[in-house]
This record gives sequence, structure tokens and C-alpha cells, in this order.
Amino acid sequence: MNTLKQFIIFEHGNEHDLEHDLAHKKDFSDPKIYTANDDLSKRWYVYFSFRNPKTGKMTRMKNIYGGANKFKTKEERIALLSRYQRRLLKLLKEGYNPYQKNTALFKSKMDKKSKKEVIEVKEKPKLPEKQSTQEIQNKGSKNNTEDSSLNLKEAFDFVLKLKEKTISPRTYKDYCYASSSFIKWINKKHPEIIKINQVDKKVAIEFLNSILLNSSSRNRNNLRLILSSDRF
Repeated sequence: MNTLKQFIIFEHGNEHDLEHDLAHKKDFSDPKIYTANDDLSKRWYVYFSFRNPKTGKMTRMKNIYGGANKFKTKEERIALLSRYQRRLLKLLKEGYNPYQKNTALFKSKMDKKSKKEVIEVKEKPKLPEKQSTQEIQNKGSKNNTEDSSLNLKEAFDFVLKLKEKTISPRTYKDYCYASSSFIKWINKKHPEIIKINQVDKKVAIEFLNSILLNSSSRNRNNLRLILSSDRF
């Protein structure tokens, strides 16, 4: 059974109360906060009553503590319990019933939450990339515009040649693997991309996400670090 504690403590989304009460007689009381007359040595909680479907009478439900009593100040407890109070009222107005399993309500909230979870790839700063490219061009190119017209393999071979004398053999091998994987993926997924200056952020993110889906997050992160390092 989906418990009330799951709904109240872990419910994500808009906390605003619904604008209108149900037209018929309410089956629940508005949630209230018990503060024990501001006595911090006692347990504070949110409480409410719900109409028992068998007797038709309002019945007091279990108190909702939700970790509020670990706080040692009135302000902290009130802040947390007030959130629980608002969320509970919202759920009750949406149809939560402590006498039922509430599977449909729980599923609808989980579906909304899962839609928000997307793969995020940290954007590579643009300014350092431009600066490092300028350094490469100043050292190894006769014309400052030549590198931007290189095809993919030429561009990666050029950078690997510069890297070879400054990194360890193990790291150099990793760089070769990263560049080879990227070029093979480009040839398969984006055959229209021929020049290095056609590769943009969107293409890079798509490549890294494909690595994540077909391999592991560790492998994806390693490739991201290599491809975003200086002169790559």
C-alpha cells in the first residue's frame, strides 16, 4: 500500500492549494499542526480526520511527524510541518483516501516525476576552447583558418601528434581510443559531417549519451573528460 508518509514527505511538484473545495460534503478535516503549546521537549506533528466509509463518522488518522522533531527551534519545526500540512491538504483534495490503496494517484505522481528526469551533460566552456584552438593554430598552422577546414581524422591526428610528447603512453592510448570511437560514431550516425568545424555541442552531447546508453556512465565520463581536455 502506498503510505501517506510517502506522499507527504517525498511528493514533488506544485505546493499551491487547489482553488476550490469539493462541492459535496467533505470527507476530511483540514490538516492542523500540533505544537504542544510551543514545548520543544514534546513531539510536534500534523493531524487530520477522515470519514470512515463504514460508520460515516470522522475518524482521527495517524499523526504525521516526518522528522520534524529532530529540529530544535520553533521556526524550523513550523517551517517543515507547514509544508507537510499544505501537501497533505493538496493530496486530500486530489482524492487521497487513507482507506484505499491510492495506486492510481501514486502512479500519476511518479509518472510526472519520471518525465522530468533527463540525462544532463555539463556544457563545455566556450572561451577556453577558443583560446586553446588559437594556441594550436599559432603553433602548427600556416594560416589561422586552416584548422577549421580540416576533416575529422586530420584534426584529431593533428592534436594527437601534439599530445604525444606531453602525456604518458597510457594516457595517449586513451586519447587515441576516444578519437577513434568518436570518428566511427560520426561516420555511422552523421555521415554528413566531414569537417571538424561542423561538430557542435549538440553532436557532442548525442555522442556522449549514446556511450551512456550502450556502455556505462564511467566510460561516458572518461570520454567526456578526454574530448573536453585542452586541445581536444
